[in-house]
Amino acid sequence: MAYVANYTNNSVKTLALGDPVLRGGFRNQFMRLMGLVMYAATEGFTQILLPSLKWYDTIDRPVPMEMLFDVEHWNNHRGGILPKLVPYDPIQFPDWDPTVDFFYKSCIYFPRWWYAPGRSSLFSNLRNYTRPYAIGGGAAMGNLWERYHYFVRKGKLNETVTVSELEGTLTRALKPSKEVQRAVDQCVSQFGKPYMAVHARVEDEMLIHPICSDRKQRNLTQIFEHVGRDLPRLRPTAPIPQTLFVAIDRNRMGRWPYRSASKGSKKYKQLHEDNVRVLNAVAEVGLPWFSSNGQVRSIDMKECGTDGVRSISPCMHNISASVVNFDVAVNADVFVGTSISSYSISVWKTRVLKGIQNNYEYTLEGIRELEGLPEAHKC
Repeated sequence: MAYVANYTNNSVKTLALGDPVLRGGFRNQFMRLMGLVMYAATEGFTQILLPSLKWYDTIDRPVPMEMLFDVEHWNNHRGGILPKLVPYDPIQFPDWDPTVDFFYKSCIYFPRWWYAPGRSSLFSNLRNYTRPYAIGGGAAMGNLWERYHYFVRKGKLNETVTVSELEGTLTRALKPSKEVQRAVDQCVSQFGKPYMAVHARVEDEMLIHPICSDRKQRNLTQIFEHVGRDLPRLRPTAPIPQTLFVAIDRNRMGRWPYRSASKGSKKYKQLHEDNVRVLNAVAEVGLPWFSSNGQVRSIDMKECGTDGVRSISPCMHNISASVVNFDVAVNADVFVGTSISSYSISVWKTRVLKGIQNNYEYTLEGIRELEGLPEAHKC
């Protein structure tokens, strides 16, 4: 059951996220945030209640928006499109319970709530709230997800604002918080320049996931070989990268949690172990780089991720590591990603919107250069 308030006309209408968190991986959460902003923009909401915006770290650790992103920067870079993020006020928002940062009497805010039987009934008393209004719900909290994809297919919010304009404005408004930015700066300060970023999407759950299986490159050895051989050929006169930054989830690479054959344990367990070995080997000795003049050199590999956010609150290590990796990848001199990942596509989009070139895709056949905005994620 999805819920959207039946609101009345007010001079200033404030919207709140009616789900306890933005669900999914980092970029899927970004898409849900876009769905929320899209709804606000098309339905006349000029404000979003800041304490309702919580990102997902693990199942029982919501992370407030202001811990990840600079709210003042957002409010100063709305571009006439984005709603303003406003704090809680007991007079303006009597339907909001500040003790749990959710709607009063919702019976919804407890760990693992979305796995509870009959969870749809938990939404029923939210749809009449108006101070603030609520949007969310649906199967697997899919309301915002569906709205995002609806507008992406449509291409525009209204006659004056396109989806690309909204996404560009939202991307520029999401500046890392000071704490997260320090982690980014600390990581990049260890890099030799120029540096290259590769999004190696070969973690355990992606190996077994059936999406786009016919064009998914699961073999990290082949990814690294294509990067080391194809990029020098495609960029024969470009400076040789001094650092290879790999955006990968080390926590998921360090284990194989599946026991059932139906979960891919027999088919992909050995490949997972091989990927771990090659990742560790490149981390230790570097990536072979076959220059166009026949020389071979080693490119030092660096990671940020979990190690780069140790100074940040442990309650947000997973999501903050994703934000750090994303920012480092966006600002790399060269980026190589995969079209089967919404994360890579978002990096490409952000780089293009910022005017950053040298964007490449690894495929089953090798590396190819991308020009302009990438196609929408279709997996």
